[in-house]
Amino acid sequence: MAPHGTLPHATWGMSTYCLCVLDCHLRGLPLPPVPEGIPDFSCRIFVSYHNHSKHNTLRGCIGCVTSSPLCGLLQEYAVRAAQDSRFPSISLHELPALTCEVNVLSPNEPIDHCYDWESGVHGLVLEFTAPDSDASYSAEYLPCVAAETGWGKEYIVESLIQKAGYDGPITPELLQSLKCWRYKSTVVSSTYQDYLQVYAPPLPDPDEPPATACPATAAAAIDMAPTSAPPMATCPHPTPGGGPTIGEAA
Repeated sequence: MAPHGTLPHATWGMSTYCLCVLDCHLRGLPLPPVPEGIPDFSCRIFVSYHNHSKHNTLRGCIGCVTSSPLCGLLQEYAVRAAQDSRFPSISLHELPALTCEVNVLSPNEPIDHCYDWESGVHGLVLEFTAPDSDASYSAEYLPCVAAETGWGKEYIVESLIQKAGYDGPITPELLQSLKCWRYKSTVVSSTYQDYLQVYAPPLPDPDEPPATACPATAAAAIDMAPTSAPPMATCPHPTPGGGPTIGEAA
């Protein structure tokens, strides 16, 4: 974990590295090692991609449910976010139009009431059991959601309940039964052009013959043997178009 009492910070190198991982993955090349400057503390992250040539449309966003070492998470979720099942998978030809965003989350802090959080400062995680069954539900929103949508706390909570997949009535009793956690996050983003400035020499144009070696000459030689991936969750953003998404965990 990050040092006690401190908030893990996202850094520019994380988002440029994710774009390098995605580039190599789409070309069928070995994935690059993690640069030495990226610390390997344990945390949760979300990786997302937006297409800035299409009004900054969300193209994928996947995050982990439990904390794990950061370096492995970046490599894993750089690829998973490009394969978000809600969208067509990202292609190599789309890569130059992408912006990658990495959210690094602080540890969850339990709260006594579902409205005990500050809009634009805290992310929110909800868990609950349906009152008429034993079905369990959970969902979350990043801190940026309230600011981006302009939704109030009451609507955020109702939207999260629906995002979790629950379609029953939202009663005062249900709201009282919610288990809630809040957290903070730091966020950083990089464009494809930012990535090319860091990882030299740049890979050839997607229309040219495929390369045979990874471009990550700036990265340190760190052993990144595959590890078992932690549970993942879909993006804690609203679905494009305004409606809530359905959260899921693998």
